[in-house]
Amino acid sequence: MTTYVGNDNLSPLAEGGGEHRAVAAIRDCSSTLGDSVDQIQDSLQQMKQLGGSAEDLAFQLSNVLTWMSAAETNEDTCVDGFDNVADGSLRSDVYDGVVKVKQLTSNALALVNAFANKNSLLLSIIFLFTLAANSPPPSSAAARPAPTKDQTGFVATLCSTTTVLYPKLCRESLSPYAAVVDKKTTVLAHVAVVISLKKADAVSAYVGNLSTSTALKECSGHLRDSLYEMRRSLRQMKRLAGGGGAAERKKKMATRELVSDVQTWMSAAETDQDNCLDGARVNADVQGQVAALKMLTSNALALVNAFAGKVAGP
Repeated sequence: MTTYVGNDNLSPLAEGGGEHRAVAAIRDCSSTLGDSVDQIQDSLQQMKQLGGSAEDLAFQLSNVLTWMSAAETNEDTCVDGFDNVADGSLRSDVYDGVVKVKQLTSNALALVNAFANKNSLLLSIIFLFTLAANSPPPSSAAARPAPTKDQTGFVATLCSTTTVLYPKLCRESLSPYAAVVDKKTTVLAHVAVVISLKKADAVSAYVGNLSTSTALKECSGHLRDSLYEMRRSLRQMKRLAGGGGAAERKKKMATRELVSDVQTWMSAAETDQDNCLDGARVNADVQGQVAALKMLTSNALALVNAFAGKVAGP
């Protein structure tokens, strides 16, 4: 493939003149294929490191799925760039080469998905990671099975606690993930943080695109700070794994520290969202977007606090 898209082959075309589109297409293709190669190499390196707990394995596989999918997209982009190139021979050569690579990438991605599909626990955890990554989860129908009555009831019960200020929103936003949560307080808190983070990402991007006035710029800055705190919280939540045996006490102490960090950062994120509106005149649409975000963040913090209560004590 490098025979056609490597940078060394640009000079003859450029010197020939009149092939500017072809030269641009080759340059773009070379760049996107370079990205694809990097992503496949990252995937291969990650595959070599597979192991550890279910959470570790799920995180590693979610990385591979994300990177291999991105590599396949880059390969598509390379081919699409030659749609307007008049040189049919050049277009055919590049197309044939990249299509072969894309077929191999697609097959590899399918095999990684097949491996993940063999373990429902891995699928559930991978679903969380891909949801957090702001991309559609692989095999989402399988990764999010229909919840049982008990699983839905668990979510409804925790959403009805006195510390959850918006119980209806809590139930509506989290009930679809009741099967993934599977009556685990830590996973419910994790999902709540993921959902609030996704909303924060969308609101921050929206307000950022509107940042024309001083008030909006200040609001956008606070939202970026909020997003940063929530991402820190999510990274910490990923480290919360179950334990047992002789190391149980040590694990419990470590868990308390992790949860304490999440409580601090989610609280700071909520404060940043308040600061977005306090003292800044923003339009009603922005106010509504930030208010909806703040409600999700408040609920997520309440559920993190509920989990913290379970790990408190000696």
